[in-house]
Amino acid sequence: MKKDNSVEDEKTFINADGIMFRSLSLLFRSAPVLASLTFLLVALASVFPSVMAIISADIVNKAVASGFTASLYKNALVWIALLFLSNILSLVNENLTETLGDRVVDKINTDLIAKAATLKDLYNFENPAFHSAVHLLRTSASTRPLNLVSNIMLNVKNVVILISMLYVLFTVHFAIPFFLVACIVPNVIVTYRMNGKSWRVKKQNDIHDRKADYFVQMMLDTSLLKDTIHLVLGGFAEKNYRNIHSIVLKENLKVRKQKILYTLPTLLLSTLGNIAIFAFTIHQISIGKANIGTLVLFLQSFFQVQIYLSDLVVFGGYLRTILLYFQTFFDFMEWKNTISLGSIAQISIENCKKTNFIEFKNVSFSYPNSSKKTLDNLNFTIEEGETIAFVGANGEGKSTVIKLLLRFYEVDEGEILYKGENISSIQIDEWRKIIACVFQDFAKYMLCVYDNVTLPFLSESENEDKIKNTLSTVDFPLEKGNASLGKEFGGCDLSGGQWQKLAIARALYRKDSKILILDEPTAAIDPLAEAELFREFQMLSKGKTVFMVTHRLASAVDADKIIVLSGGTVAEIGQHAELMAKNGLYRTMFDTQAEKYRA
Repeated sequence: MKKDNSVEDEKTFINADGIMFRSLSLLFRSAPVLASLTFLLVALASVFPSVMAIISADIVNKAVASGFTASLYKNALVWIALLFLSNILSLVNENLTETLGDRVVDKINTDLIAKAATLKDLYNFENPAFHSAVHLLRTSASTRPLNLVSNIMLNVKNVVILISMLYVLFTVHFAIPFFLVACIVPNVIVTYRMNGKSWRVKKQNDIHDRKADYFVQMMLDTSLLKDTIHLVLGGFAEKNYRNIHSIVLKENLKVRKQKILYTLPTLLLSTLGNIAIFAFTIHQISIGKANIGTLVLFLQSFFQVQIYLSDLVVFGGYLRTILLYFQTFFDFMEWKNTISLGSIAQISIENCKKTNFIEFKNVSFSYPNSSKKTLDNLNFTIEEGETIAFVGANGEGKSTVIKLLLRFYEVDEGEILYKGENISSIQIDEWRKIIACVFQDFAKYMLCVYDNVTLPFLSESENEDKIKNTLSTVDFPLEKGNASLGKEFGGCDLSGGQWQKLAIARALYRKDSKILILDEPTAAIDPLAEAELFREFQMLSKGKTVFMVTHRLASAVDADKIIVLSGGTVAEIGQHAELMAKNGLYRTMFDTQAEKYRA
């Protein structure tokens, strides 16, 4: 994983040719036939200007020498035909380039989706470099691939035209093309280096860019809309945006000033060289060493060389910036999981010796970049079919237990066992297949109602009766039907409680789940409704092992086992009546909440 962005940027520029090769390979893998045809036609069309310049010079020479002869008209017709064909090829190439760009965008987006699906833990999301990569890829995924295709085609065109035009100038005098290239090289080098510096500054300022962008998102995020309007946050957001973004603007302005300062001398050198070449050619004509047709040929070729040399410098330099996006893409495709993905298929452990269904054995865990132990030598066992409630104050490790059980993180010490097998040895997707979970921050998918229930079994979305029965069990309003959700997509929206019920219905719909988890998903439901929902959830999940995480102890009363966490370890464990009789931490917490409700 990347540790030093500046080192990565230097490596990117050192390996620019390698990045270019990988980018071209990606382009051809996206659409092999289309890419080959586009390159061929662009190269063919780029030869036309030099051929037309030669024909123009020949026409002028014949007109001066012999007048308007049949041979002159023939050349003129050929010139007109080439002009027409050139325009046709330009139109075709424009459409082919746009289509190829679409195919590359499609390829990159599908690759990003596929790569994201391989990231099975949350460790990468603790790394700021990962967030910077994701931010860049998300914001530029629809433009940079198109830029790459257009830029490469433009540079291919520029290179072919330049080579052909330089050859034409070579026929005027052998020294002209070499002198022209020598004058432009310093400008190419300066442009190349300044583009690299601009990119490094951009990456260094990415965190400021993201912070500033957050205040824009804050004002436009529909989930924050009521608070944003009520608190009149416009001035606050604008002030913070300006303060943070001013850092970015200051650094960008500094680089642009340096670019002007370093580029001016190279432009002056190029201009003086051009003047010298032009004067030399005029002198050759004045002393009779060249004719008027040569002058026409020189002027057409010379000015086109200037145009395409300038374009090559500008767009060639811009290509480097585009390639740095692809370096980020290639780096992202190489991010790895921290957890072990396991190798034992779930079916192979079904006949394991009958031991404890789930066992946390001496488990300790600290979150990345934290020295504090969230869980410290945690031990407990769960029997198959039990309903377990985890209770305790905030920060005592309740949700962390769930994250470790789901293997979002790896334990630091100890092990978690399933029927005697360490869960880290079980193939990760097979393990998660037997777990249905409703999180505290459950997802709101802007899909239709039925797809929200059947995820990820989209092929079963036509099983309407089963879906309706599942929705009925959680008291979801069936009059919503199979409505599309998300006002931004022309659908309807749901209340917080309805979204929660939809998330719970999704968990209940899972066919193969042996373990059901409710990780405090009921914040928008009143305490009585929550307790009733948990009871219904227990009844609906008979024969399955149920984990419930809740702050409201009344919801835990009917659990087969209540585990009280304190200081990252088990403070008490037992049924409600047993724990109440102990007069310990659970009794204190329960009586405190009950008193508040009575008050």
